[in-house]
Amino acid sequence: MIHWGFGMAGAIIIVVALFTGANYYIINRCIAIFGGEISSRLSILLIALLITLVAVGMQTAMFLDIKFFSILWSIGSRLFILIPLVAILMGIIQLFQVILPENYRKIWWIIAFALLFLYLFWFWTYNTLSTKLTEVDIEVDGLWKPINLLYVADLHVDDILSTVHLSRLKQEIELQKPDLVLFGGDFFNRANIRQAEYFKILSSITVPMYGVGWNHDWIWDDEAMNTVSKITNIIFLDRIDIQQGIVIPELWIQLIWVIDKSRRKWQTIQNLLSPYTFHSALFSILLTHQPIALEKLKDFPIDLELAGHTHRGQIIWPRELVWFFNDYAYGLYSEWDRNAFVTQGIGTWWLPLRIGTRSEIVIIHLLPKK
Repeated sequence: MIHWGFGMAGAIIIVVALFTGANYYIINRCIAIFGGEISSRLSILLIALLITLVAVGMQTAMFLDIKFFSILWSIGSRLFILIPLVAILMGIIQLFQVILPENYRKIWWIIAFALLFLYLFWFWTYNTLSTKLTEVDIEVDGLWKPINLLYVADLHVDDILSTVHLSRLKQEIELQKPDLVLFGGDFFNRANIRQAEYFKILSSITVPMYGVGWNHDWIWDDEAMNTVSKITNIIFLDRIDIQQGIVIPELWIQLIWVIDKSRRKWQTIQNLLSPYTFHSALFSILLTHQPIALEKLKDFPIDLELAGHTHRGQIIWPRELVWFFNDYAYGLYSEWDRNAFVTQGIGTWWLPLRIGTRSEIVIIHLLPKK
């Protein structure tokens, strides 16, 4: 625990130092561009540090259940990506300005920076708000008719983008008409009853819906998930007797799940799955949040694992870095005569932006094997 604390403190110091350095560079460049004079580098450094502390302070607003503070948190989150972006763009433009005549350098700075900044910010916001539909075909032995599942994870509902993603999800459910809707956890950024009311958007959906809660859903306000369950038709599996799982006879499907890592204590995957009574005649779906390597499930008759959690990195580049922290990163995996699909999620955590990833809703077509 002590090592973890030192690691977090070190990470915070590095982030603050880098962010302050970016602020310092931006202020210096702006003074130089507009012909000002640098009277004191110490005063510039203090201003840069002040901007950093304001942005960090805004991040603490996520712990307060007040809508105004949620907006502050969103602004602070954007600062953490926009200010380094501004510094990078300024550095790039500075490299190219040397080839221009002196008279054109200031206007070059303004036009080039504005265009680059607007394009990148639009593109990253587009990745966040424009949800794509991913379709996956899986052939199943013994299946006598096609079954369509709609799967989504990582909604991370908050006061900023919640209605956008929930409205898009409702629209896609009504359009696709799936046989079953499954949720892979992290319904909230920070679970609280007030934000649970946003889920009223889904209250008119009559398709069977099942989900599991995860770390963001239980660590703040346990009643938030109860509220979601009351105002929608979503059944939360981790509040049901574990012995049988959920059997959906008309679809020949059995739903299995495992609880959040933070509540497992020292239980292994084998400990968690052993109590289940598996039905060999049914198609078994393991609904989890964090991906579990299929090799770890080989002793259990699970046909399909559905997971999320990784966000496919969300803003990490290269995206393959998420492999260091998860068994799987994104997409369809097939091993041990079974499949797993990891979605990049529909919502965002911390920074309300996506770089190199897209918000996603998944349609899984279970097809009779030819």
